[in-house]
Amino acid sequence: MNATHTKLVGKKVELFRNDAPWEGCLVEGSAIVRHNNYFYMFYAGNGCCGKCCTYATGVARAESLLGPWEKCPENPILKKNATWKCPGHGTVAEYEGRWFLLHHAYHVQSHEFVGRQGILSEFTWNEEGWPEFEGKSPQAAPLHDVSILNVTDNFEGNCLAGTWQWPIGREPEAGVSDGQLLLTASPTGMGSIVAQRTFTATYKVTTAVELNSLDPATFAGLSAIGDPNNALALVVGDGTLQVWSVKKGKHESITKIDLPLGKTLNLRLESWGGQRFRFTYNVDGSSWQPVVLDSFALNGTYLPPWDRGIRVGLLAQGPATSTVAFNQFTIRNQR
Repeated sequence: MNATHTKLVGKKVELFRNDAPWEGCLVEGSAIVRHNNYFYMFYAGNGCCGKCCTYATGVARAESLLGPWEKCPENPILKKNATWKCPGHGTVAEYEGRWFLLHHAYHVQSHEFVGRQGILSEFTWNEEGWPEFEGKSPQAAPLHDVSILNVTDNFEGNCLAGTWQWPIGREPEAGVSDGQLLLTASPTGMGSIVAQRTFTATYKVTTAVELNSLDPATFAGLSAIGDPNNALALVVGDGTLQVWSVKKGKHESITKIDLPLGKTLNLRLESWGGQRFRFTYNVDGSSWQPVVLDSFALNGTYLPPWDRGIRVGLLAQGPATSTVAFNQFTIRNQR
């Protein structure tokens, strides 16, 4: 690179191509490490993402960075097993004489609905000087106690917790005061959104909306969000409770019911397998009531774009002069 790090200089040199059948349409995500007399390049090949992914990890070595590069005869050295699918795109790390590859993979029970997750797989060096993973598979076991991933936010303090997210370029106006999240509405699309990442495919999410904080033409609620153009939501506003479906930016109100009188409305979203969703509600802590639809659960297979996973969170849609108060937010994970 040049001195200002703005331009590549020098002659380009091709190191190797995707010429092995397992590498499919490409090789990418390289990470180079020096060990003994060789440079080793760990790389990923084939299709990275989505339900039909074919990703795996290979390695090549050379005595000089410019080659020639020799591919490991045992490639791919890291591939799927019964728990993790499509491992690849990693970074090598050494710790106290032990060697690891930090890479991503899909959990086979949640796949694109949770998205790719970070895996730390250990390897050793064999007599031929090649890295070897035990069983050629990611070694991270699934988390048995998923409750440690639960979220409880009672909006204490004076600022939003760092785990909250929002769509890129659409940071909402949000504040925390007296145990409430105060979310300023937006008239654009689904409105203002703050959300949490999901880590399992089966979970329950709850929140409580202060009904007296709702101005006319303002809607607030709980949503499963793939991106701003793909979502399912249970919202309250203008004296009604509604289920919204947003698909490729097209907004539809699936059902609308009159809202019972009360001060606080509790909303609950349930997900099974990351792709089936059901909504229930209660007023001022009464028993949970299902939102009656044509089917028991809504199909959310369309929600996650590519492989980014589903977020769950809160929304406020309406005039930018309106602010909605939420009392709490929880996620309860299940295996």
